[in-house]
Amino acid sequence: MPLAITTLKKFAKQTDPLLFEFFQNQKSQTPKSLKHAHQMLENLEDFCTRGGKRLRPILVYYGYRLLNGDKSKDILKISLAMELVHTFLLIHDDIMDQSDLRRGKTAIHKLYQNGHSQRFGESMGILAGDLSSNLAFKLLLSTDFSSKQKVKVLQKLQDTIINTIFGQELDIRLETNGLSKPSEILNVYRLKTAQYTFECPLHIGAMLAGANRKHLKIISDYAIPAGIAFQIKDDILGMFGKSKHTGKPVNSDLKQGKQTLLIAKALQKASKTDREKIKAALGNKNLTNNQTAEICQIIKKTKALEFAEKLAQKYIIQSKQALKKFSKLGWDKKTIKELSNLVDYIINRNM
Repeated sequence: MPLAITTLKKFAKQTDPLLFEFFQNQKSQTPKSLKHAHQMLENLEDFCTRGGKRLRPILVYYGYRLLNGDKSKDILKISLAMELVHTFLLIHDDIMDQSDLRRGKTAIHKLYQNGHSQRFGESMGILAGDLSSNLAFKLLLSTDFSSKQKVKVLQKLQDTIINTIFGQELDIRLETNGLSKPSEILNVYRLKTAQYTFECPLHIGAMLAGANRKHLKIISDYAIPAGIAFQIKDDILGMFGKSKHTGKPVNSDLKQGKQTLLIAKALQKASKTDREKIKAALGNKNLTNNQTAEICQIIKKTKALEFAEKLAQKYIIQSKQALKKFSKLGWDKKTIKELSNLVDYIINRNM
């Protein structure tokens, strides 16, 4: 098992009890007469503990440890606030994508749809996502960091969520385009994944440990290319991975009509016949396994897969180069090693 996976699993075991404690406290503060509110809290708790990678929370922790922060329990709470923000965005994302599964189980809106209308399920999903967002801010504010530090973190988090929303807006808009440019898709990756998944968590942790603007810029030099590589690999797994690893149907991106780097490059390079096959598959909710396999072959034939893999590797190299600056600043050696292991995991992962 890769070192990064082992570390992520250990971190989840370390933080899950804190997450459980938080939800228990929240339920105890909620009137017993509001039984459906209790059910929503339980659904959120299940969602948060059903096997997510805990990537964003551990990056908050890493950002803090890089600069030798010493409030261990409080930084773990902040990291879990990041997980609750992630839960909020995932739930809303599943509604927009019309996904049935998340982390190998029923998506929240589909859970509520059982025995009810689609509108009811989606309405409850939106509310559950909103609740998770507000619980994140409540958890963050409950920590023992100074008011000034917490305000800075909230500002950073809000700015990142706004950019993530802009990225999602662009992502959805590109789905309606006949042909998206790879540069447009990479911009989505920067907004939706690189800034939100890597840069923001690392910045939050580092800010709480006293990082200045120069420090944050150096951290970004590692985080942005790592995040883009992570998303490219995610899209590759979305086409060529296995559902038991990804927790989602392999052809879900195609059925949704999502414009990924693989699709954009394949459309650029494909013959007229193959281009039409790709266009016919995009957004086709009744896509068969055979049709999916045919699109996978076109992606390979056009060398779109090779292009994506090489580009991801290029970003990984950039990210690792940035880690050398971390060492020169005398930052925590163990954390730098963990961040190096993480980019190795990104390029080699199957989940």
